[in-house]
Amino acid sequence: MKKTLSILIHIFVTLVFVGCQGNDELTTKPRLVVEGWIDDGGFPVVMLTTTVNISKEYQDIDSLQDHLLRWAKVTVSNGEETIVLTGAPDREMFPPYTYSSAYMRGEAGKTYTMTAQYENFYAEASTTIPASVPVDSFVIERSAVSDTLYTVKAYFTDNSDTHDYYMFFTRVNGHTEYYLMSHFGVVDDAQTKNPVGVDIYPGTTLFDEEYVQQFHYGDTVYVKFAHIDETSYNFWRDHETAVMIGRNPLFPVINNLRSNIRGGLGYWFGYGAKEYRLFIPKKEKRVVIVHPSSLGLSN
Repeated sequence: MKKTLSILIHIFVTLVFVGCQGNDELTTKPRLVVEGWIDDGGFPVVMLTTTVNISKEYQDIDSLQDHLLRWAKVTVSNGEETIVLTGAPDREMFPPYTYSSAYMRGEAGKTYTMTAQYENFYAEASTTIPASVPVDSFVIERSAVSDTLYTVKAYFTDNSDTHDYYMFFTRVNGHTEYYLMSHFGVVDDAQTKNPVGVDIYPGTTLFDEEYVQQFHYGDTVYVKFAHIDETSYNFWRDHETAVMIGRNPLFPVINNLRSNIRGGLGYWFGYGAKEYRLFIPKKEKRVVIVHPSSLGLSN
């Protein structure tokens, strides 16, 4: 059985690629892994790695930085102009290196093409940014099982005349400085009705020894709510399924995640995104936050 592992840096995604070629441990030719996005009103962000061959030998997490590509040429075009992104250390990410530029902001409705080139690697992808949709309200409630844990639920209004997809990301102040996919945070509006209510869960990293599905009192929770396209939905839905199945050793992940990257693996997505900041109370049993845009983080 031959496996290679690809590390998606920003969300600590593990992609497992499997091909049966006997029981011997084999290596495969490395492939380029792209992880990138551009928000409505935000700057492009791209991270590049190569796939990692799974070994029976212990691999320290620090060794994964050897697969980080620091000297690539990355460009983004909106059809009118093309910019070259600048690579730089970024302590808010792991591994701490991103390509970005302040010379181009994402605009809803526009299509953005990304190219990445490094030695013999070359990949490209295109994405269109959907219009952002606001969260109408958040409801924070004390957990039924603990006085120190709280649940969060978001409500928004979907356009019933179109088929749309959405996604929630979260980050907790003091835990990570970057957004992680909220568990069960991808939404297909064909399976919902207005007002749409979605439970918000913390994300998890490779370093979390124990996962708690709720938030602690005193937490500052940042929520990123993104209107996404079908391609993005398929990728994140595949990832969600892979995470759930991958926890059971009897059901290995055997398929790649569906991707829009040509010449590599990973993703390049446009998000119609808005960001919100929530404070988890220490005493209140139930808190309804209306008009969250007043918190000053939404676009």
